[in-house]
Amino acid sequence: MYVRGREVKFKLIGSRLFARPNLVWFSLSGALIVLSLVVLFTMGVNLGIEFEGGYLLKVKLERPANVEEVRAVLGGYAGEGLEKTIVQTGEAEGGPVLILRMPYIEDSETRTKTIDGITSEIDALYGIEETLQEEQVGSEWGREVSVKALIALGVFLVVILIYITLRLEFKMAVTAIIALIHDTMITMGIYALSGREVTPVTVIAFLTILGYSLYDTIVVFDRIRENIFKHRGEPYELVVNRSVLETLHRSLATQLNAMFILVAILLFGGAKPDE
Repeated sequence: MYVRGREVKFKLIGSRLFARPNLVWFSLSGALIVLSLVVLFTMGVNLGIEFEGGYLLKVKLERPANVEEVRAVLGGYAGEGLEKTIVQTGEAEGGPVLILRMPYIEDSETRTKTIDGITSEIDALYGIEETLQEEQVGSEWGREVSVKALIALGVFLVVILIYITLRLEFKMAVTAIIALIHDTMITMGIYALSGREVTPVTVIAFLTILGYSLYDTIVVFDRIRENIFKHRGEPYELVVNRSVLETLHRSLATQLNAMFILVAILLFGGAKPDE
């Protein structure tokens, strides 16, 4: 790689697995994976109603709502599990807005009475000027969507494994899948740490990041294959280092694009509880 006309070389891959520089990169990667797993298992992922099922109510108010007062209203319906409701306040369309994301109540009669009761109490406290959005998704439908999404992801990984095996090598295909899992785990860990809600838009953004990751991996692997034939007899780690350096500019551009997407979904992608 050239910087201001001078060639810069990095030894990214060593000849021994558990020695520098391999040990440094493996340690860094392993630490990020462990931290992501800890966050995912302790904090969990804030799934939207599209995946978990629930009831969404967005209303425009005459007076700004207080989150604690709204939670006190919801506390009267704790028997229906509404203490888990996500409460958000804000401004939209020239007035204060209140958004409630409530767990789904299976019994239709109880659900209707509960929602009517909550709406009436909020109206009495703040005055509901207009209902901007009202949406409900059954828990069964939400589980079905989640299962289908996981099946689709599994099929995608199998197809990618077959394609890279035919196009390059089987060991490269396995490595590409491991890289995808690595990037997915770290990205999910960061997103879970932010506490933001996972919506269909978030999933699309995640798939875009996976696409960039896979593209970058295939570009590097393709260059490795070219250099193996171009520099016959050269140690494999030197071929890998050469290939990574030759594609480093493109890799940096690809990763920056992925970072822009990650920053965008962290800032604007999903709602944050009690925001």
